[in-house]
Amino acid sequence: MFDGSTPVLVVRCSRPGGLAVTRTLGRLGVPVFQLDAHRAAPAFHSRYSRGRFRWDLEAHSPSESLRFLAGVAGAIGRRAILIPTSDGTALFAARHAAALERHFQLCGPTAEQADALTDKRRMQALASAASVPTALTTFPRSLAEALAQLETIRLPLLFKGVTGRSLAPAGGRRMFLVRTREQLAALYAASRPGESNLMLQQYIPGGEDANWMFNGYFDNAGRCRIGFTGRKLRQCPAYCGLTSLGVLADNPAVRDLAAGFLSGIGYRGPVDMDFRFDRRDGTYRLLDVNPRVGATFRLFVDGNGNDVVRAMYLDMTGQDIRAAAPCHGRKLLIEDCDLVSSARYFLDGRLGLREWFRSHRGVDERGILAADDPAPVFWTALRNLEALCRKPFAARAGAQAAGFTGTGI
Repeated sequence: MFDGSTPVLVVRCSRPGGLAVTRTLGRLGVPVFQLDAHRAAPAFHSRYSRGRFRWDLEAHSPSESLRFLAGVAGAIGRRAILIPTSDGTALFAARHAAALERHFQLCGPTAEQADALTDKRRMQALASAASVPTALTTFPRSLAEALAQLETIRLPLLFKGVTGRSLAPAGGRRMFLVRTREQLAALYAASRPGESNLMLQQYIPGGEDANWMFNGYFDNAGRCRIGFTGRKLRQCPAYCGLTSLGVLADNPAVRDLAAGFLSGIGYRGPVDMDFRFDRRDGTYRLLDVNPRVGATFRLFVDGNGNDVVRAMYLDMTGQDIRAAAPCHGRKLLIEDCDLVSSARYFLDGRLGLREWFRSHRGVDERGILAADDPAPVFWTALRNLEALCRKPFAARAGAQAAGFTGTGI
């Protein structure tokens, strides 16, 4: 018998992952509460929401946020499982675990691990020490140094922030695909980062079929209790972003590489990782590690209905996970993201109308539209409209001057 009496607090719900957590546990009868800064967060309006709390962790001091969360715990009335869905909230939970554990159940990486994995420079060092292949990466301290490094990292390349929010001034995006020196110079000027906030990463040649993901859950003993691999069919922004259309596919090499790396550092909690296959030497290269629930974790489901979040809930409440074979071939579509990314692929001549229609066949789950939970569709549209209207003109102009389009990730 499933025991769903332990409540859950989802921290930050404006991303697709927050709504997905609410639905996957709410459908099991788990009391799911949400915390987010925005009144239009889609999960706030899900039929599976038992209560919502408005608060911005990044706009307040840690002490203020901890006091607010203590009040949230009192309002819920029972010690809830806290589930962060963004890098910022995952870092907050890890850094303040001792204070939070008075009121919540936590399962996630240590503060040291979370800091290291969200900082691209330190993540590269960890992977190198574990003999995990990564894309060639440099960390320029000036535009002149960045341009000089084009001799080492040839165009096209990925322009990223060392941490997820480093590129916020450049149109709110976390990375850009750069094709020319002029684009790099213009984007560098538009970003106005600190001296050590930027990185240039080799763009490994190949199509979207080279993009692989790993989603898994590691218990408090560091054991991988459930793990899946899948492919990104399209991304938003195109070529270097969130999965807008993905398929669950078996890849033992990626699974073993990911599980071995994380087990080796004693990782615990949910994780979302990106790899890219390099045909030049036959290796899978680690690109990113997100020490939290991934935004598209619902792509990864096994024959018993387990996903990463359900497995974590079962383990944290002392219940058997009973993992089964993954549902290979399962497809997940994030509708608004895929509409934006498809336009880019169309303009680049990489996607035709007939191919686009065919790619939607056999979609098993959509990130927004759900027959049993229709209200978040309206609130997602409203949230997207609000974000578009509030986007600073200067940031938008800076990104466009560098020759980029698309939404942020």
